[in-house]
Amino acid sequence: MSFIFDHIAIGASSLEQGVEFIEQKLGVKIPFSGVHDQMGTHNHLMQIGDGIFLELIAINPAATPANAPQKRWFDLDNPQLQQQLKHQPKLLTWVARTPDLKSETTDLSVDIGDIHHVSRGALTWQITIPKNGKLTEHGLFPTLIEWQNNQTPAPHMADLGIKLTSFTLTHPQPENFNSLLKNFKNSQQFELSIEQGEYNLAATFTNTNGDIIKL
Repeated sequence: MSFIFDHIAIGASSLEQGVEFIEQKLGVKIPFSGVHDQMGTHNHLMQIGDGIFLELIAINPAATPANAPQKRWFDLDNPQLQQQLKHQPKLLTWVARTPDLKSETTDLSVDIGDIHHVSRGALTWQITIPKNGKLTEHGLFPTLIEWQNNQTPAPHMADLGIKLTSFTLTHPQPENFNSLLKNFKNSQQFELSIEQGEYNLAATFTNTNGDIIKL
């Protein structure tokens, strides 16, 4: 089995803060998408390439997670991360899709948690979430997702002219980490690189003016 790039997740202290951050950085107003009742979160979405998208996500202050005591996804219940997000939104992790999530997870040598069935309106999917909500390898290893009928919702999202051109994963032991990604297949839409250093994720985009923007 293999998995391919699906989307990146940017966390914010609130959606209002996140929308302002995206507008300042990328020059576009990312549209609202919906709420995740099971996780007590809500999001905004937009395309950043062919079949790939950017998700801006925050805790929904008006909701209580239906999945409690399961921790929210993307480590959003972590008090330390919450303090960081109050200062500024942050690129948390990336998500990769696979046509058979159950088979994919049995092959892995890293713990990515349990498979959860999630829905939002007519959209349903399965996704991996650790019990403690933590991000695997500090967010460098992707959360895995299987969309219903293997159909990504990306083509139905707003295309505001923002394109992902490179995605860099920085890890203290890049060779060991690279072996964890042996099943990852890059679509070649953008450059994905693994560098040595402190744990970090970085994304580079272009807009309709050809400007290069780094997050």
